[in-house]
Amino acid sequence: MSIPIASTKERNKTNSRSQSAQAMRAIHSVLGGVFGLYLLFMSLSGVSLVFKDEVVGIIQQKKATEMGNSPSIDLDRLCQSAQATASTSIPHNQVKFIENIDGSQGNLIYIHISGENGSRALGLERSTGNFIEEKREPWLVEKIGDLHHDLALGKPGKQYQGYLALAVQLLLASGLALTLLPQYSLRKEFHISRLKLLPKNKLLLHKYLALLATLPILLFTISALNFAFPIEFRKFWASNYQFNRKGSFSNLDTLRQKAEQSLKDSEQRKKFALREISFPKKHIPAYRFFFYDKLNVPLEVWVFPQQVKLIGSDFTDIDTVTAWLTRLHFGRALGTPGKFIWLCIGLLPAATFLSGLALKRWKAKLIVSEK
Repeated sequence: MSIPIASTKERNKTNSRSQSAQAMRAIHSVLGGVFGLYLLFMSLSGVSLVFKDEVVGIIQQKKATEMGNSPSIDLDRLCQSAQATASTSIPHNQVKFIENIDGSQGNLIYIHISGENGSRALGLERSTGNFIEEKREPWLVEKIGDLHHDLALGKPGKQYQGYLALAVQLLLASGLALTLLPQYSLRKEFHISRLKLLPKNKLLLHKYLALLATLPILLFTISALNFAFPIEFRKFWASNYQFNRKGSFSNLDTLRQKAEQSLKDSEQRKKFALREISFPKKHIPAYRFFFYDKLNVPLEVWVFPQQVKLIGSDFTDIDTVTAWLTRLHFGRALGTPGKFIWLCIGLLPAATFLSGLALKRWKAKLIVSEK
């Protein structure tokens, strides 16, 4: 009895699809084993740092002593006092960051000094400038932060993080390719009527979690590239981008007045209080003033040598884009209430990896039971 040619072709096509699916599953499984643990660690360590400031504030029992800016604070004198205090342990030191200007985390102003022998965060009394204490985060929080930011390797670690973030995209691509194979129908796979099957169908659960985690992973990857390769990142998106390094900075209190004036001009000044100031870096030669509202939602004002830039909603500007990437990455964009949402979003990559691991174990048990 002869076999119809049409049925033979269909059978060959089916076998070819099955082999392609098996090969793609194998690739996805290997990539999941290689990069899944990294993704799990970054997800769990990231969400543990979302409420770092709030947790540290509770541990150290700090309470707000005043709200809003204090016009009597002489920031220049405080910086000079901090540098003089740190000069014995850090030669050639410079101020890199000032926090708690508004007093929302206690009465002291903390000035971060860095130099050849590391960095220190000095707590000064805001009225006299006297050194009171050195700020030290809890050991576990500090170690988790170091591992998450740069694998505890310093500047090279940030670049490694960028490469690993790119490598994770291979895992996403293999999962997407597996889902897009001809034998699957996306319309059927992700139909809302199938949600009720999630508790029983581990494969479907893994696919839904992967779908939800795709955008967060892409966002974290892009922001990680911004941290790892800041200059290259800006050049890639804006090839003509360059900083205007002409001119010189005035004193810090004058710069603060410029930043506050820009908020007044934008009719937003009454809603925000100055809490932090970040000093110029190699790739951002501008002072950055961080103003927060009552819900801890930040608004940044960048003061360059010859201009003041309010970081708001103009996403045609690469500086605004990178500032928002930073806010989103650390969950600061929506303030303290929004951090609860970000906590759930940050757990999605970890949940996806764990569901994939459970799926692999479930399939292994299924094969054993069938035998």
